[in-house]
Amino acid sequence: MPTLTDTTRTPPHDQWAGVVDKDETIIWQGQPDSGFILSFRMILGAAFGTVFAGSALYWMIVSAQAGSKVWMIGLIHMAVGIALAAGSLLKPAYGRRRTSYMLTDKRAYIATNLPLIGRSLKSYPITKDTVIDYQDATLPSIIFAKNSLRAKNGMKIDMPIGFERIRDGHAVLGHLRQIQDGSA
Repeated sequence: MPTLTDTTRTPPHDQWAGVVDKDETIIWQGQPDSGFILSFRMILGAAFGTVFAGSALYWMIVSAQAGSKVWMIGLIHMAVGIALAAGSLLKPAYGRRRTSYMLTDKRAYIATNLPLIGRSLKSYPITKDTVIDYQDATLPSIIFAKNSLRAKNGMKIDMPIGFERIRDGHAVLGHLRQIQDGSA
């Protein structure tokens, strides 16, 4: 598994040594933009964490005014609420900062290196049948796979997988199309 490093200091192909097959050719590699963006999902997570922490704070104040020392248990709940709120806002940008992408003439690779979770390398074959969704923006995203999850109620949730917020999205889309038509 590659050691994820800053590609400006490490020769590009060195961080992927031993990952690709001998008959694979690296076409492109990069990283997502790690800037902060605010999404609806992040706002919901931060709101939930804030309400959770606020409820714990209220409970602690009421308990302390009643003369009980049980209010200290609320510190744990308040800390959890603060962590949920802060994590909802900061985790996505931090995760993108610790992610690397690579495209070969056969597959797309996504590598992450997160504290406590560890390193992860996933590859996704690119074939003629691969559905490619180009999301045009200042920093485009290209979705080429999905992970289907089942909720407890049986509802199916599709999580998109791809190269998020990349600077050279049009060029990468061109490479993906060449792979699909066999001219890469």
